[in-house]
Amino acid sequence: MELIYINSGVSPVFPSQVIDLLKYYHHNNWFVKIVLICGVRDEFEKKKAEELLVSSSLDVVYYKSFPNYPFYNVLAKIQLVKAINKVRIGDSTVFHSRGWSSASLVDKSLHKVGLSNPKILLDIRGAIKEEVLDFQKNNWLKKTIKSVNISKVISALKNYAFISVVSEALKDYVLSNVGKIEGGVLVTPCLAGESFSYSGILREKLRNILGIKENEKLLVFSSGGESLWQNNQEIIKIANKGFKVLNLSKVNVDHPNVITKYVKYEEVSGYMSAADVALIFREKSIVNKVASPVKFSEYLCSGLPVISNKNVDVIKQCIENTGYGLLIESMEDITFEAIHKLCAIPRNKISEFGRKHFGIESVAEGYLKIYNKMIKQE
Repeated sequence: MELIYINSGVSPVFPSQVIDLLKYYHHNNWFVKIVLICGVRDEFEKKKAEELLVSSSLDVVYYKSFPNYPFYNVLAKIQLVKAINKVRIGDSTVFHSRGWSSASLVDKSLHKVGLSNPKILLDIRGAIKEEVLDFQKNNWLKKTIKSVNISKVISALKNYAFISVVSEALKDYVLSNVGKIEGGVLVTPCLAGESFSYSGILREKLRNILGIKENEKLLVFSSGGESLWQNNQEIIKIANKGFKVLNLSKVNVDHPNVITKYVKYEEVSGYMSAADVALIFREKSIVNKVASPVKFSEYLCSGLPVISNKNVDVIKQCIENTGYGLLIESMEDITFEAIHKLCAIPRNKISEFGRKHFGIESVAEGYLKIYNKMIKQE
């Protein structure tokens, strides 16, 4: 079996989880060949991608991608067709296309190169309509124009026999928009890379660097990006109560009890080992309800109990079923007593559960089952 992974290339070029997944496949020799088709908008993005992939040993084909507006659709298809034509495609080739934005593009492009029945897994990560209309920092005109493409994307879903989504709630969302999918809508949560596990050595080292005393409890809030749904400023409410908070984010939070650090991806797991409890707080919205936050997967695999509100179905159900966290209505609900109780849960138990359900091994095997199902369908 050969795998061609298509990433449409919105900025940032692609998430580290994509690289982790493809490197994991390559290391385990699951495929005869792996090719990453990666969209980049300019030379700066291409250089950034090359830096991220320098040690991956992956075959990469770059193509020029464009913003997700209707007047770019023809150009985007031309560029993707050129990229696909550079790749050898056989009877056992499967395509994995990540993201909503490529849904109306990839299927047409593959047919354009002469594939009448390509084996494509469309990998959907969130609620596209609401992400654009409710959370993107665009004016009403840009949102209106983008809505045209959203309609095309939703209409294109019926062309795909197999769709993967990150949560049961997102599965319901997709089915409510498109109806029945021939091969089914399959749930594969967002993954945490292999590096996310608990390390006592890194814990001691980094707590010393951060100036955290042995008896102090450190809460970690890790958002990575600057998306509006991350709610970074909520951690001020925690800090005001006297808790020490490690803010792993690009968004600076100015408070004496908050340590803001934006570190490289490969360093994040160490800082999670240094923490005692993790925080996620999301607003009530469709976008959050259907999400499978990468940070939640990383928290659990690092052995951290998670404090969250109830607006993300995956998190709510996981905490209710395991007790590996605390569900709250407001940040003000967090008490020192609750923190000490959570810290009594063995971290190895949480980490074992996290890796079983959200670790790269589990998620990679989930995708492989779908690929095999696609091959056997003929």
